Amino acid sequence: MMNGHPQFDEAFDLYALGALDAQERGEMESHVKQCRQCAEKLAEARQRIAVVALSVPEVRPPEQIKKRLMDRVHSETQAAATGARRRHDDVAAPAKGTAGVFDFFRRPSLAWSFAACAALLAVVFAVRSSHLQQQLSQQQQLASLQDSAAHDRLVSGLLTGNDTQRVLLTEAQGPSHPEGRVYYHPSRGLLFYANNLPALPAGRAYELWVIPAQGAPIPAGTFQPNARGEGSVILPALPSGVTAKAFAVTLEPAGGVPLPTGPKVLVGAPA
Repeated sequence: MMNGHPQFDEAFDLYALGALDAQERGEMESHVKQCRQCAEKLAEARQRIAVVALSVPEVRPPEQIKKRLMDRVHSETQAAATGARRRHDDVAAPAKGTAGVFDFFRRPSLAWSFAACAALLAVVFAVRSSHLQQQLSQQQQLASLQDSAAHDRLVSGLLTGNDTQRVLLTEAQGPSHPEGRVYYHPSRGLLFYANNLPALPAGRAYELWVIPAQGAPIPAGTFQPNARGEGSVILPALPSGVTAKAFAVTLEPAGGVPLPTGPKVLVGAPA
């Protein structure tokens, strides 16, 4: 049950994911019709989820699959060429006493028959080659879909997990009012979204940091905001089992640094 204004980390992203039950969804829809501020927050949540949908990387098929298919195409090509050479040798070297027979095969009408056979062979090979290419494409699509499904399960589990930390990162100083949001779980990973970020100077990037309960800050990836000042970091490679006491975004050289050196742009800690 939602009372007053829904909280970002409890409702807007869950609504955009379709994870609210029917009653909560109805309350949200009724509320945003009357509350412009919450309607804008819901629109931002939908944009964040769209970023997740577009963040799935391209997946190359295993090399052994491509090699096996290409070897098969090559072998069929060689077999067709060998068959054509044998037929040519049989016609080109007639036995003694058979000149009259092969004179018959040299007639124009039969030459056209051989041309037709060659054309037919080319068509058959083209069809087989097309079929093999379709098989390769289907396996590539299957591998991509499997990886996409696994990625979506990770993202959905992280966003909706009861034990996921949801942290609001706000501007350290300045008038531009950038804002970031972190979903973090020590074993499932991290999702980060930000908006209203200032444009970057040449050769610079924003870098996200996990501040552990003990030890030095852990780099969680660099990013460049788009023209609307929006940026994201999706499931970066992080050590497992780290308890985070805070998160931060700093301005660093493009490519990132192992330890923060630039000014803090966003900071936030779990409640």
